[in-house]
This record gives sequence, C-alpha cells and structure tokens, in this order.
Amino acid sequence: MEILIDQVILDKAHLPAASLKPLSPHIFKNTYKQAYSKHKAGLMLAISGPSGVGKDSVVSKLDPQLFEPTKNVTTRTRRVHESTEAYYWLSKAEFAQREQAGEFVETNSYDDNRYGTWRPAIEAILERHKVPVFRVDPQGVQNLSSAQAEGDELFKNYGFVYIYLLPPTLEELKERLHHRTLQEKDLSQQEVLQVVAKRLQLVDRDLSFLPQADYVAVNSTGQLNELAKEIEQLIISLTQ
Repeated sequence: MEILIDQVILDKAHLPAASLKPLSPHIFKNTYKQAYSKHKAGLMLAISGPSGVGKDSVVSKLDPQLFEPTKNVTTRTRRVHESTEAYYWLSKAEFAQREQAGEFVETNSYDDNRYGTWRPAIEAILERHKVPVFRVDPQGVQNLSSAQAEGDELFKNYGFVYIYLLPPTLEELKERLHHRTLQEKDLSQQEVLQVVAKRLQLVDRDLSFLPQADYVAVNSTGQLNELAKEIEQLIISLTQ
C-alpha cells in the first residue's frame, strides 16, 4: 500500500506533491533534482531529516554487510540508554581543536551543540568496500554536498545520494520529540514543553531543505523494517 506524504509538511517545505514520484510504498523520487549518475567507485548515502524522525533507527536496520553508518562526533550529552558507540563524544574544546586540524569533512551546530563528520571514519568504511551512511541533519547534508562540489578528495569518484526522512504527520513528530525530551533531560513538564517548542521551530527550518533531497522516505510507525528494505533495494539498483 502506498504511503501518502502529509500535505502540511509539503506546504511548509514549499514542495509540490506533483514533483514526488512513488518508487516503492515508502519512497518517492524528487523529480526536481537531476537524475543520479553512476560513479565507478560506488556511492555514499546521506539519510537526513528533522530531529525525532528516526534517522538512527532506520540506519540501524540496514544490512551491515553492505552499509556502515559513519560515526559522527558530537559535544552533546549522551541520552539515557544511548549506546556509547553511537558517537565519538568530545568536549567543546576538544571538538574545536580537531576542527582546526581539519579532521572533519563538515561541521554544524544544533540545539547549542556541535556535530562533525569525521574524515578517518569514512575512509575506513570505504576501505572495507561498504556504503558509508551519513546520519546528519539537513544543514549537515548541505555541508557535505558543498564539500563534494568543491572537489574534496574524499568524494572523488563517488556518487552522493540524499534521502530525506519524513514522519507520517507533524503531530506524530511532535509526540516523538516530546518522548525524546523526557528521555534526555530531567525537566519539569513546563520545561519539556518549552524544549519541544524550540525543536519544532527547528523542524520548520529543516523542512526548507526538503526540495534538495534526491529521494523522500516516510518513516511510518511499525514499518521500520519495510522502509529499510526499500532503501537497500534502491541503493543496490543505483550501483548496478
């Protein structure tokens, strides 16, 4: 059964529904973007979207024999029950030192924290002949695209595919953000509402990047495995 994209989301992103061509139940091709061209050495995959949409959950379901998530660097506090393997955790001072040394392909800020894509981690994945999967916010994807356009050696001979992950509705995303905030911080109910409101403002900003995506995917509740399989099939088709 084909999944429909929330019209409210498309309106906020200023993306006409007619520009999205269904490829599978959960994935749509953005026909506004130029068709992906194959590169002899393979490709890299960016899975992005607003906070709370489920980027980590989707990436965790991809076949580890073919895909490997890049391990990003962050200065934020580790969430309750979050694996120590999810990120490289650095202080803001350590982050600044590594940034100055040129160790990051791109960096960005979100919710008063710094995030970076660590170059050695990507190089190691490519040496293992797997598809590197970037789990970054939309600003981070734009930075990666800029690095590729500017001729960064890391991207030489590699294609770059950008999938933008959406929730079924904005209301469901709000519920997910509320749940995440409760997990992350010891806050009063009023403080939780304030944090969620701030993050929803960032969602509006992030949706402005939606028209830049190659593909749009809907992360429907209870259909995580199905979505991951569709992403795998899409990427395999692009490399054949």
